[in-house]
Amino acid sequence: MKDYIWWVIGSLFVFSIHLVAIPTTINFEAGNAPGFTPTNGLVITNQFEQSHGVIFSNNSGSPAVHIVQTGGTAAAFGSAAGNDTLLSGQPNIGSFFIAGGTDANFAAPFDFTLTFTQGVKHVSGLFFDLEVSSERITAQIFNQSGGVLQTVTQASFSPTGDGIATPWSFDRSSDDIFSLRIQAFHTGGSLIGTGIDNITIDRNTPLGAAVPEANSLLLLLSAGTILVFRGKK
Repeated sequence: MKDYIWWVIGSLFVFSIHLVAIPTTINFEAGNAPGFTPTNGLVITNQFEQSHGVIFSNNSGSPAVHIVQTGGTAAAFGSAAGNDTLLSGQPNIGSFFIAGGTDANFAAPFDFTLTFTQGVKHVSGLFFDLEVSSERITAQIFNQSGGVLQTVTQASFSPTGDGIATPWSFDRSSDDIFSLRIQAFHTGGSLIGTGIDNITIDRNTPLGAAVPEANSLLLLLSAGTILVFRGKK
C-alpha cells in the first residue's frame, strides 16, 4: 500500500508539470460553450471567454459581431447555392457563423477584434464567398503590448470565389498572439457579403483541458517506479 501511494504521488507530480494544450474550435453551434444557444442576430461578445479564452468586440464605427444562421433570410452573403450557403463540396460550416451588420443587413463591412485572455501560438478559420476583385479583407495579429506581428490580405488567400470557403491561418512558435483584428470592406463602398467560422486556436500552455504527451507518460511511469523503489529500501 505504501509503495502504491508513492507511485501515485510521483505520477501526479510529473503529470502536473508536463501538459500539452488541445487545439479548440469555435464553430458557433449550440453547446460550443457551456450554455451557448445561437440564434439569428445574437451579438457575440464574451460567450467564449471561459471556455476558449476569446473575447469578441467591434472596433469604432463597425457593427457588432452577430450570429448568422445558414440559409436565412437576412443574408450575410449570397451564392449560387442560396443565402448564407456554401457550394456543394465545401467544408461543413454547420448552421451558424458570424458576420457584421444588423438584423436587417448582415452583409455590412465590419472591423472585429478577437482578444485572447491568454496568449496563443495558432489561430485559423474560414472566410466565405470572397470575390477578391472588389472585396477586401485584412487580418492582423498583435502581441501583448499591441505590436503588429503579421498582416495578411485577401491577395494571399486561396481558393476564393462565389460560395467558396477560404482558409486563413497564423502560426507562431510561442504563445505571443494576444489579439486578432479582421477588417472587411468593399472597394465600391457597398456591402461586403462574407462570413467567418470554424475559428481554431492553439496554445503551448493549456487554458483548460489538457492531456500528457507520449513522453510525459514515460516520465510518469519512470517517476513512479523510482519512488516505489526508494520506498522499498
